[in-house]
Amino acid sequence: MEDEYSGLIEAFYEIYRPLQKKHNLRLHEHFDIYDDGLIEIWKHEKEDKRTYICRVKEESPAECYRKAIEELKAWAEMKGVQEEWTIYRFGSATA
Repeated sequence: MEDEYSGLIEAFYEIYRPLQKKHNLRLHEHFDIYDDGLIEIWKHEKEDKRTYICRVKEESPAECYRKAIEELKAWAEMKGVQEEWTIYRFGSATA
């Protein structure tokens, strides 16, 4: 169970970090024992303008990361940037 959870966190950040750098994304996470887990990601465009990419609220932190991964991948594919995390994870796309 713990291995699955840590694997989900690692997979989430492998996708999120390259997209964060290129698209100026911001992340907010909140997990505690009294409330559902929350992951919010938005694109920061101007001082007061943001566009939400995903907002996931689930009981289990693992399920929260799993759904956030799905939503990030869907957003990236819609924007045509699917290969960014592949290059980040496996090195150059031409290799």
